[in-house]
Amino acid sequence: MKRSFNIFELMKNEPMKKIVISVGEAGLDQAYDNGLIKSIPVLRTIADTLELIDSIRNRHLFIKLGLFFEELYNIPLEDRRRFIEKHTKNQNKLSQQILVYLDRQEAKEKAKILAKVFSAFLYEKIDSATFARLCSILDKVVIEDLNILTNEFVRQTGSTIEDNQQIWFLGTEYEHLVATGMVIENTGFGLNPGQVSMNYFGLEGEVYEYSQFHLTHLGIKLIKYGLLD
Repeated sequence: MKRSFNIFELMKNEPMKKIVISVGEAGLDQAYDNGLIKSIPVLRTIADTLELIDSIRNRHLFIKLGLFFEELYNIPLEDRRRFIEKHTKNQNKLSQQILVYLDRQEAKEKAKILAKVFSAFLYEKIDSATFARLCSILDKVVIEDLNILTNEFVRQTGSTIEDNQQIWFLGTEYEHLVATGMVIENTGFGLNPGQVSMNYFGLEGEVYEYSQFHLTHLGIKLIKYGLLD
């Protein structure tokens, strides 16, 4: 990196214009190759800061930063400035924390999830400790597992969620999520009919021997603030 990258320097400027190209992987690659980024202030600043030439890793980081900032455009300028003023003392540390998390993500889709979680932090829907914990979960979880979890959640609930809601999942495909802190495995001998309706899973009248899991408090917050539109 040529110099310290501070996301707040971009956030507090004049209202950020929408990136006028598709910010999918191909779109950002083309923007870099044909010089279009020079006409887009946010992308130009990112490109000038990172050593992008002949660096696959930095090109990938460039794409994720573009996606991250595109999501932040949904936050009004006055709200961004209010947040920056409140976090003047620790903004450099927070900026570097976000950059490190973005750099480590193997899937570019996580950049928008991280931006949504950051937005929840900005609006004080979660505190700084919860934001850090959700970033840590994103570090550990595989994007395909997140997609499976979200699809099943939406199937059961219709995309609504409460902080104290209990959501259950059946099947071994959720066991990898235990280590991330998103779900907890039920170690009892069977399902509690008062807690789980087998109709949810199309298994009425059947014996189900697979593992049972339910969302943790942090898992609920990640879905609520990062995965649902």
